[in-house]
Amino acid sequence: MSLFLKRLTAISFSCLLAWGGWPWSGMAAASAEQPDPGTPKVEWSFDYGQAFRTAKGKAVVSAADGGYVAVGDVSTISNSFGYVIKVDEHGRTLWEKTLDVEGDPDIEDVSVSEIIPVRDGGYLVGGSTMDRTERPATTIPYLAKLDDQGNVEWSRYYHLLDYTHFYAGSVSETADGGFAVTGYSANSGFLAPVYLLKVDREGNEVWHKTWWIGDNQFFNEVLSTSDGGVLAVGRIDSTATSDSDASLVVKVDANGNVEWEKQQVFPGSGRSAWSAQMTPDGNFIISGTMRQDGKQVQFVFKMDNSGEILWEKTYPFAEGRHFFEQLVSTPDGYALLGSNTTGDYPDQQTQYQVLRIDNDGEVTGDLRFASPGLDSVGKGTYTADGGFLMTGEIREKNSLPLMQLIKVAGEGQQPPADLQELRFGEPALELGVGERRPSVVQAVYADGTAVVITNQAVLTSLNPEIAAVDSDGFITGLSPGKAEIVAEYAGFSARLPVTVAVTDNPSETPGRFYLDSEDYSLMTGGELDIQALFTDEADQTSIVNGETRFTIADPDIAQVDEHGYLLGLKPGSTSVTAVYREHTFTASVLVVKPYAPVPVPEPTPVPMPAPAEPAALEPEVNDGPEVDEEPAVSKETVVSKEMVVSKDGGE
Repeated sequence: MSLFLKRLTAISFSCLLAWGGWPWSGMAAASAEQPDPGTPKVEWSFDYGQAFRTAKGKAVVSAADGGYVAVGDVSTISNSFGYVIKVDEHGRTLWEKTLDVEGDPDIEDVSVSEIIPVRDGGYLVGGSTMDRTERPATTIPYLAKLDDQGNVEWSRYYHLLDYTHFYAGSVSETADGGFAVTGYSANSGFLAPVYLLKVDREGNEVWHKTWWIGDNQFFNEVLSTSDGGVLAVGRIDSTATSDSDASLVVKVDANGNVEWEKQQVFPGSGRSAWSAQMTPDGNFIISGTMRQDGKQVQFVFKMDNSGEILWEKTYPFAEGRHFFEQLVSTPDGYALLGSNTTGDYPDQQTQYQVLRIDNDGEVTGDLRFASPGLDSVGKGTYTADGGFLMTGEIREKNSLPLMQLIKVAGEGQQPPADLQELRFGEPALELGVGERRPSVVQAVYADGTAVVITNQAVLTSLNPEIAAVDSDGFITGLSPGKAEIVAEYAGFSARLPVTVAVTDNPSETPGRFYLDSEDYSLMTGGELDIQALFTDEADQTSIVNGETRFTIADPDIAQVDEHGYLLGLKPGSTSVTAVYREHTFTASVLVVKPYAPVPVPEPTPVPMPAPAEPAALEPEVNDGPEVDEEPAVSKETVVSKEMVVSKDGGE
């Protein structure tokens, strides 16, 4: 992301409904009666995009023929493209397409993060592309309409506001056959407006609107309503203080005029509304995240069609970091789709998670399922057979990322009577001293179905001085030799032979990996674009951000996303670590308060003295040759200071 100039605009809603407190009895924690997490039956799981350098899964929807269509990003050495793939009900590939902008050399690098089925049987995909016609370059919304075979019927990109990045992270088909679009927005100093874009069925812009409410704000999702308008949900994120942190819900009519707007302010909470659905009674149910008592919790609230809150439930969890980006409707209520991460880098593990709730927000099921190397989770879908299909990004042993689709049954499975065998996912494991590798334990049933139950099995090492295993199935080589790992579950057991050898890491890619700086400095609310670089043996240098994994030591001071976009949160010092294959590089990060100019006091008037009597003329005395003197020149120095920052976002 390039640097861009600071730009402030004073635009406000014409009908701002300030929220001054909870008008009902209060939030209810729904955790007390939550069922124990269940292990769903994994029906199939496949990785896709092996023909590309990288492939990332972002979203998936059900197709009319029983299959599924997924979208994400793929990249080559020099470019990135949108990626669309159609699979059948068993996950077998039917067709795949890449999306790019042709005919305009200043528009490049398509990224796709959203897909919806449309009434004519095709699909609309949304994302972003990079516009380099202005300096600095900006990210702009991108849409493409596909037929049912993935052929592009039209594609468009949209210039909305100078020096501001906009992403089409959410799209919705409107009552008139057009589409409403919104998504993350970013501007200099982490200051940006929310936006809505309306296009017709051919992708031509009908209108777009931007609004300012607080320091910084953005929408996460848009939902078409039965009256022809749309509902948008998102966040107000204060950059100066956290006193105005709030979730945001805005209802507009078919012409983009605001009908009502609701903020729910929780100071210091980072509260954000992520997803929304219409309820059978014509109201709305909205989900989001916030920090509460030092932990991130999920919330769901019901709102009537005039913006009044009817109830809210929160879902705190005892352990792990849970994040649900998506709310979907099911026959018996709703489901929150997302992830659960435990541990800290590099020993963290991410699982898929589905939290099922009824129409009153009470939890009816908590499904969690692991996949070795799962790095991030995209949007999923509820399937016609009562299960769920999820998409994500897989990175195993610092490998390049691949898109993953995983299909699970809808209910947690207890060990049935027809359990036939317990086995490891691979017959043997070889690793070096100090190397850490995941293992997978599967329960095999009489019908041939294999279910991953690694987290439910009891794992032990018979030779703990050679190899150790933790409760998540990660095995670490400690000293040269042979060891055996034992898994036990429901009266069955399995054994995994492990060989640990001394290695000088011959597979390491020769060359030098480094970042574009050893020390980064930015302001709170500011952003920087980190570049990860690799110089090979031929002294050729490449930017390898797409293959690099970034982590931050203290996420309270700064955050870094998968692209290397660094965001300052509060003053302090921390460090960012980048891992590229077997190479690691760490740089310091300093976050400082924003520049605040010291006011210059007005000069105090000084009374002018009375004119003096003219002095008598004295004769001029010339003591030497005349010397030319330059006249004194009054110089006024004007300093123009513009704040510059960089940015994705995060969406």
